[in-house]
Amino acid sequence: MKQLIIVIIGVLCFNIQGYAQEEKHSKTDGLHLDGEYFEFINASIDFYSSYDYNNRSLLLDKFISKILGSSYKSVCEVEDFEIWINEHLSETKFSSVEEAVELFKEYREAAEKIREEHDKLAEQSLEFEDKYGFDFMKNYRYIINVLSANKTTEMKKERMSKNEKQFVLNK
Repeated sequence: MKQLIIVIIGVLCFNIQGYAQEEKHSKTDGLHLDGEYFEFINASIDFYSSYDYNNRSLLLDKFISKILGSSYKSVCEVEDFEIWINEHLSETKFSSVEEAVELFKEYREAAEKIREEHDKLAEQSLEFEDKYGFDFMKNYRYIINVLSANKTTEMKKERMSKNEKQFVLNK
């Protein structure tokens, strides 16, 4: 993980130099990054590679894959999910109302757990985009996506391994 952070900071610094030399990107000419930006980058690395952030994504993927034809957005707008799932269970891949309600509740809790930090980082990202320019922040978005995808893949592998061990133990 430390090596990944060093590589990310190196890529950011390298790209900053490249932008500082381009005439088209006036916001980054003679760029001097402040400590606030580096704190933002470190907080983003911690957040987007965290278990909590990526667990929410995995739970959402699992939920969406089980509701099939129903729109996720329309399901989330339902006042009482338990009533909705009782009426639509046969249209989903859920094996029971309890399974659906539990996964929905688990996803909602995971999303709520990260909401404040996610909103704070999103707001800071927009502020730095205004300060340094859209092109400069492309690097940030790319790195964050890579971090998140890496952690999600790692978590999927861990869960598959855990399920395989459980399957062998149950034989």
